[in-house]
Amino acid sequence: NQGKRKGLQELIRVAGLPAGHIKAEQVAFGIVPHLNAGGRMLSAETGVTLLTAKDEKTAAEAAQLLSENNQERRRIQETAFEEAVRIVEESHLDEPVLIIDAPDTHEGIAGIVAGKIKEKYHKPSLILTGTGDDYWKGTGRSIEGFDLYEMLSVARDLFEKFGGHAGACGFLMKKENLPALRTELRSFAQGILQREPEAFLPKFYIDEVLDSSELTLDTLRMFELFEPFGQKNRKPLLCLRQLVLHKPVFMGEKQQHVRFLASSIPCILFGKAAEYQELFLEGTSVDLLGYAEINRWNGSEKIQFVVLDMRCYNE
Repeated sequence: NQGKRKGLQELIRVAGLPAGHIKAEQVAFGIVPHLNAGGRMLSAETGVTLLTAKDEKTAAEAAQLLSENNQERRRIQETAFEEAVRIVEESHLDEPVLIIDAPDTHEGIAGIVAGKIKEKYHKPSLILTGTGDDYWKGTGRSIEGFDLYEMLSVARDLFEKFGGHAGACGFLMKKENLPALRTELRSFAQGILQREPEAFLPKFYIDEVLDSSELTLDTLRMFELFEPFGQKNRKPLLCLRQLVLHKPVFMGEKQQHVRFLASSIPCILFGKAAEYQELFLEGTSVDLLGYAEINRWNGSEKIQFVVLDMRCYNE
């Protein structure tokens, strides 16, 4: 925010971020993906060049290249995600652990795709990419309360090497071992489900149920005193009840996002418009779960509620 690094100034400009008002969220979802995109698509050297640039020309060139890499990363990532969804829907929808053999997936975005699949189906998800020989390279992401490293340890004899932690993993294995891996991990997951039938259901920990009149700019400024939000310090999760839905506007190439008013509160739902399609009728009474933020633009401040889940209100 002090603007001391020319490279970051340029990256903030190219990425369309609010200069001087960068928070942890913009770092995590704006700046860092651009820096990582170089390493995912070409070379991490571009990020180093950006961060060490002393003159505006070098900084601008590096920022532009990172922006182009990030756009390409997003394009390839979306294609790979769609292919992974197709494979799941056709072959693995009933499996407790999703093991997706996708040999054409770009290795640099396999972890991102695994995370998106995990979020869509709320199951531990592994993406297998080809190595050009008789091996699979695997990348996994897991849901809360399901230790991915512990699960892989059960099948350790099937791997050439593996590592990770509760939430993420990586491994290398012979292709001939894939059927055995599916059997081992299915058995492990089913054992968990027998002990905890709700283990794979999404869990939300609501901090407060608010009346719409309590959701004010002053309240949100108070929330901001608890920043930076992130791992181990999540944003306050709020429930707003009995709001009336108005003026839904669908956005995105596939109409996957939607903006709407809930009573008088501006709301946005990312990526799940189709999932909640039946609720987006003018005048529907809804309960909303999500977090609130201040949307700052051109000197103005407005409330925005980012919806994570929603349902019809029932008295």
